[in-house]
Amino acid sequence: TGVQTCALPISEQVVGRPLADLVRLGFDRAGMAELRETIDARGVFRNVIHCVVLAFRGVRFWRMSGKPFLDPVSGEFAGYRGTGTDVTAEIAREAALNDALQRAEEAEHDARQARTRLVDAIEAIPEGFVLHDADDRLVLCNSRYGEIYDLAPDQMTPGVRFEDVLRVSAKRGTFVPDGQDLEAWVAERLERHHSIGRKHVVQRLSNGRWLKVVERHTSDGGIVGVRVDVTEARQRETVEREREKLAALGHLAGGVAHEINNLLQPAVTLPELVRDRLPAEDQESREDLDCVLESVRKVREIVRNILLFARHEEPVLVHLVLVDELRSALNFVRDLLPPSVVVREAGLAAHAGEQVAANRTQLIQVLTNLLVNAAQATPGAGTITVSVSRTEPSTELATLLSIDPGRPYLAIGVADTGGGMDEATQLRVFEPFFTTKPVGQGTGLGLSVVHGILQSWHGAITVDSVLGEGSTFTLYIPIAGTGG
Repeated sequence: TGVQTCALPISEQVVGRPLADLVRLGFDRAGMAELRETIDARGVFRNVIHCVVLAFRGVRFWRMSGKPFLDPVSGEFAGYRGTGTDVTAEIAREAALNDALQRAEEAEHDARQARTRLVDAIEAIPEGFVLHDADDRLVLCNSRYGEIYDLAPDQMTPGVRFEDVLRVSAKRGTFVPDGQDLEAWVAERLERHHSIGRKHVVQRLSNGRWLKVVERHTSDGGIVGVRVDVTEARQRETVEREREKLAALGHLAGGVAHEINNLLQPAVTLPELVRDRLPAEDQESREDLDCVLESVRKVREIVRNILLFARHEEPVLVHLVLVDELRSALNFVRDLLPPSVVVREAGLAAHAGEQVAANRTQLIQVLTNLLVNAAQATPGAGTITVSVSRTEPSTELATLLSIDPGRPYLAIGVADTGGGMDEATQLRVFEPFFTTKPVGQGTGLGLSVVHGILQSWHGAITVDSVLGEGSTFTLYIPIAGTGG
């Protein structure tokens, strides 16, 4: 019966049966047809795998080999001799191995894709990113990290030690070790690198940039780090601190100046009355009183400048044709400058007729102050270049300058070829009473008054200087009719 046939091993089922019956047993029809062709041609077949589908034993695989043999007496074809082996288990193992290999290849492909996505994501980060293993060797970093520290390609190669990169960069002058011995600085930096906590460290580079260094341990003992350029943020903080300091100084100075101004009133009036009552022949007393009055008037002028800096006296703003006023002021100031100092104009003609909202008297005062200062900063022969350009400050710059973003301004540049200023001097240049001139040659109020005047116009003033190369002061004056 069918049940009995299917219960027998394949070897017992195929013995004595013609090839046609094997198909009915479950051997695949195509394989049997191919085997039939080989036998009819008296060919040899080796390790031919046949799939056998049995009713009760499922799918089996049968490997067969055979070759024809001849009758030893007559020499005629007598049949085939060969072997047949159930290789189902072997096929299953091979299939499982192939499946495992395929899954491994797919997993490897997915891992490569995941790493590519990770590397792309890290590369897209605007901050510097770096990962070191437990032995402090580089695993990976993005190009921004290399740009920040100006690293050579061989210093960004996986396996490079952090200490080696640190030492090479320090020797090249990338860092500012604050006067420390190189090895001592490297040792201190390594100690901080390995004993990281939850706080960040602010690091200054020799190019003037500031970095926030954040480092954390990974679960396998490595160290992941992020470098954030905080230069602009520190500049904004510095500007804000200076603005607050100037505001406090202005408030204090304004209050003091107001009281002094009141107290000076009798110091001006009474000497004049006394002088008028003096006999005509008492010329010596008159000269003494004139000296007192002259000194008091100078004090009142200083007080007036302090009040202007403190903005206790709001100016009357009118529409002025800037280039016309500028040229008029230049003609006046040129007579005050040494003949060895040449004043040049740049870009004035391009802005002829454009108006700004300003105060004419104060504008002359501002330009006079800046040009005289520039001439004094240019000993011997030198050049002062006065330029005009139109600008609309970016939001970031407008925030730094406390002016309106997107509003058009005419910018007046006053650039000299003098000795320039260091960074510390630039930070204090607009402070009242701050001066680099010898005692008795300056009150330190000129630039602070200029700063106050520009603020009262809803404008601003900046300075850009390089020690040994000169300074450029830039005035931002609102174009008339473009805002409050």
